[in-house]
Amino acid sequence: MGTTLDLLDRVEKATEGSRELDVLLGSLTDDTYDLTRSLAEFVDKFGLAWAVDAANSHSSILYHTLPRFSASIDAALALVERLLGHAATVELCTNIGSAQHSCSIHLFEREEPVVTENLRTPALAILAALLRAMLEQSP
Repeated sequence: MGTTLDLLDRVEKATEGSRELDVLLGSLTDDTYDLTRSLAEFVDKFGLAWAVDAANSHSSILYHTLPRFSASIDAALALVERLLGHAATVELCTNIGSAQHSCSIHLFEREEPVVTENLRTPALAILAALLRAMLEQSP
């Protein structure tokens, strides 16, 4: 499926949210989104294209249960809490009418926050900071 670094690269290059990003981000958790197994297991078994098609199909459970992480500030913040817990605080800076959004996540065990800048949407800025924070936490 790719690494966290690959996903960070995709998020930083994105110009808007997409269901492909949502599937990849949802695969970071062990959540099932009302499927019989975790989303990551379905992506491994059937492929990313299948999962994206399911996430885009109005008749699919995944369409209704998988949050739009890459397009919604609320969903992006919920993913931060899900993956980092209460070990972090988030500060979002957004410029109305501009495509320059930044976010910093302060991990309590680090002095300096993890910062992202110049992302196209607020949700993408939050997600890029989340992925950077996850990379900082990994050994």
